[in-house]
Amino acid sequence: MSKKPRLLKPTFPANFLLDVNKTMEKRREARLNDWW
Repeated sequence: MSKKPRLLKPTFPANFLLDVNKTMEKRREARLNDWW
C-alpha cells in the first residue's frame, strides 16, 4: 500500500533532475561551440 508513493516520489524527481542536467549540459556545450 505504501510502496507505490514511496517508490514513485523519490525516483521520478531524481530521474527528471538527471534528465534536466543532461539537457542543460548539452545546451551549454552547444552554446560554447556556437560562440567559439
